[in-house]
Amino acid sequence: MEKKHLIIFVPTDVEKKYLKDSLKSLEKSLNFSYKLVVTGFGKVNASQYCALETQSQCDAVVSCGFCGATSDFGVGDVVNPHQVFDYSITKILETFPNPENFPPTQIKTVSIEVNPSSMVCGDQWVGEKEYQEREEMFSQYKPLTFDMESFAIAQVAFDLNIPTIVAKIVADNVQSVGSEQQYESAQEFIVNFDSVVHLLNDIVTNFL
Repeated sequence: MEKKHLIIFVPTDVEKKYLKDSLKSLEKSLNFSYKLVVTGFGKVNASQYCALETQSQCDAVVSCGFCGATSDFGVGDVVNPHQVFDYSITKILETFPNPENFPPTQIKTVSIEVNPSSMVCGDQWVGEKEYQEREEMFSQYKPLTFDMESFAIAQVAFDLNIPTIVAKIVADNVQSVGSEQQYESAQEFIVNFDSVVHLLNDIVTNFL
């Protein structure tokens, strides 16, 4: 039986290296084939690369790498949210003449987490200051995790009827002071992506 094929997107070469190491070390147990693509930071880069790469056949796209999270998660935890939101277009919707014709601002993803959770995505990195400034806006989504790329990837895949998986490692607590420094201090917790690979194996087996 032919393996399911995943296109896995990561923002940086650092994340690619760690993920590639885990994929190689667990190669014999993989139940999927894959292509690993670095997009760079931000939703514009992510959407462009996703649009380009999905011209080739695939069974799902994966948004992978690091993310921020609330205190519900610890640094090093793997997250697999059930849906992604784009908060950056909230202001646009307020003035858009026909909001019912606007593309979806929330997209369901493939998840095996027991408790449903949401990831909020936007145009900039979210730390303590940004979280406090947008806390009222975020409250309507009740998000536990944050990044800049996952919604853009999911949006492109949604238009093509391709499932999206978000599988990320928490690298900082967005509610804590100095969250932007946590990436550097948390290296020992976030360099191993074996748990992400096991999660992808699980999802491919049970949901694709």
